[in-house]
Amino acid sequence: MTADLAVLILACAAWLNRAQDRRLLFLLVQNRVLRETGADLIRMTDAHRRALGQAAHGLSPDDLAACEPIVTVDTLRRYYRELVVAKWTYPNTGAPGRPPLSAETVEAVLRIARENPRVGAPGIVRRLAAMGITVSESSVRNILRAHDVGPAPVRSDESDWRTFLESHAEQIAAIDATAVETLVGDRLVTQWCVMAIHHDTRRVHLLGITDTMNQDWMVQQARNLTDPDHGFLRGRRFLIMDRDPAFSERFRSTLKAVGVEPVRIPPSSPNCNPFIERFFRSLKEECLNHCIPMGQAGLRHLVTQYLEHYHRERPHAGLDGAVIEPDPLLANRSGAIARKDRLGCLLTMYHRVAA
Repeated sequence: MTADLAVLILACAAWLNRAQDRRLLFLLVQNRVLRETGADLIRMTDAHRRALGQAAHGLSPDDLAACEPIVTVDTLRRYYRELVVAKWTYPNTGAPGRPPLSAETVEAVLRIARENPRVGAPGIVRRLAAMGITVSESSVRNILRAHDVGPAPVRSDESDWRTFLESHAEQIAAIDATAVETLVGDRLVTQWCVMAIHHDTRRVHLLGITDTMNQDWMVQQARNLTDPDHGFLRGRRFLIMDRDPAFSERFRSTLKAVGVEPVRIPPSSPNCNPFIERFFRSLKEECLNHCIPMGQAGLRHLVTQYLEHYHRERPHAGLDGAVIEPDPLLANRSGAIARKDRLGCLLTMYHRVAA
């Protein structure tokens, strides 16, 4: 045997031994994982997956198949890739990049923007600089954008509308209509519930329920609203409404004739008439969506019962949890707790019974 042949045989033997050692190592790791997990792969931890992926590295597909792995070859390769990624992933120390703005700076930017709706980012930067706070215009714009505060011209319009609603709440009412499908025999009939709301007290008035909300009917409702003795708009100067054709020129003229100014919101902007929109949502979510109105009479019963509950029994978040028209007989603070129901158990309220 020549020297070259002997070297070749030794190299092949060493290669075979290394391949055999890799298969043996993989089998040992796999056996340990099976013992520690009770052969339940769901119980495998990240440490088990890393060990399997590391042991499978360097084995050929044929060698892996011969070892009968407990997971697929693709899964083992994924374990190994995750092991490599974990090695080269370094924790974020926060050193690179700009430091975040302090909470005090963010609050100052938002306060100046909200209290000065016509001041843009450059003006906010100047006002902050006068107080010793340094911030760039781009940072100011990012803060406003992150908190849904619009740029100066748009913010001015929004603030003017908000200021108008807040400063004239005692003189403002709003009106709107919502459609409700009622069951009449074997067919559905659309009924329109027309309601108005006082902005300051959240008191709601049902003008009427009709399946034909035509112009003559609406003009009559305007007369009822502005009745000098019992009208819902007594003492109110503004009535907010959307651009529904039902609120026609005749309807608005009837209001103007007695000193009530109709305020029409922009098209497709229900957020400009928030109180009545929120009431309709509550009416449907708390009552109508859980019932089947049987004709106009059935719908009227549901709505009037909900209004009684809404005014006399339901606490309101917009009024700091107060009830609009609390019953003095239910204002006890001692005694057993009792429950009062409306519409079966659909609407409930709790109170204390006087001892």
